[in-house]
Amino acid sequence: MSGMKKKTSLLALVASMSLLTMTACSGNNATNNASSSAPASSTAPASSQAAASSPAADPSAGTDLPRDPITLKVFIGGSDASLNGVWNTSIAKVIQEKLGITLDLITGDAVKAKTLVAGGDLPDILSTAGISDLVDSLIQSGQVIPLDDLIDKYGPNIKKNTPQALEIMKASASNNTGKVYFLPVRVNKASDNPVPLSSALAGFYTRWDLYKAIGAPAMSNEDDFLKVNKEIQDKFPTTKDGKKAYAFSAWAGGDMFPYIISYPFSMGYNNWSFDTSIGAVNGDVQDNFLQKDGVFWNGIKFFNKAYRMGIFDPEGFTQKIDQYIAKLNNGQVYNSAASFWMGGSDLVANTGVADAELLQLPGPFPGYMALYPKDAPGGNLLRTGPRHYEGQQVSGAHDGVV
Repeated sequence: MSGMKKKTSLLALVASMSLLTMTACSGNNATNNASSSAPASSTAPASSQAAASSPAADPSAGTDLPRDPITLKVFIGGSDASLNGVWNTSIAKVIQEKLGITLDLITGDAVKAKTLVAGGDLPDILSTAGISDLVDSLIQSGQVIPLDDLIDKYGPNIKKNTPQALEIMKASASNNTGKVYFLPVRVNKASDNPVPLSSALAGFYTRWDLYKAIGAPAMSNEDDFLKVNKEIQDKFPTTKDGKKAYAFSAWAGGDMFPYIISYPFSMGYNNWSFDTSIGAVNGDVQDNFLQKDGVFWNGIKFFNKAYRMGIFDPEGFTQKIDQYIAKLNNGQVYNSAASFWMGGSDLVANTGVADAELLQLPGPFPGYMALYPKDAPGGNLLRTGPRHYEGQQVSGAHDGVV
């Protein structure tokens, strides 16, 4: 697993922890009021009851629930042993200070994950990334429960606002039971005002300044995108210090990120696992390697076109990821594969161009959900963390974390 993927998984956990904290601290929560304040009111002194109902009390004010420091054990599938132990980075320290949460990381392969499931002694958060059949194992062992009744009772807005998301989860993450065990996140609602993005997760992020320099031509498909990039490279064939520049590049590695992530995400698919992609709009599940006309092989054809057009870096087949990132920062590559490689101040300094940046461009790819007036009920990433309801552990959402 690359350093980038480790960082992405951990940042997703940060977001999950933040969401948990905000949810726990939100005021005027009908569920919390029903479960926690009702028993207390039956035994509270009359004076306390009177104070609670006095005009001075603001029923809409938020209530900060007590939150003692906790340590959460997190299994990250596919990661190397260097991540084992308490996560101790600058981000981790902020989480500890602001949220009172310490993350104790456990790494291992699919065998270790399945051993944890079989033993019934799961950590607080379990990553399923790269372990395609782990979801079925969790369901079969009864360590997650169906959410259907809970959604009916407590989640009317889920059913109202994104009913198709539930159908996608029934079809793709239910062990063929037709029930909802997981919920997607980053469910996208259609936007009538598409704008270039720098905040989505993955896809193709193109040098916006160079795109403007050739007149920002309109695009409607991937061939247009390739032609635009050929025009950019022809106009800007080298960096300011004379190094050869290419529209596209990649790196050699077992994770195959450029091919499993960049193009599929651009077409509206997520990497459900290493060998499986799932459509964010329709829930279509594809085997990356066996489905010859699937999104993965279409992506390989796309990169092959780029190579034959002379706009794919030949070193992309052999170089390391660090070399790839350095080329992006130096202005030698005009498309990044993800939003966490944007060049930033290094790109500005190395190119001498104040507005040098990489953005997703509107037009060529239907998968840039926030760029187009299109719903994506399947979400972008699917995540979950264990929750407990009336003494039972229940599921949340899938693909990074259970």
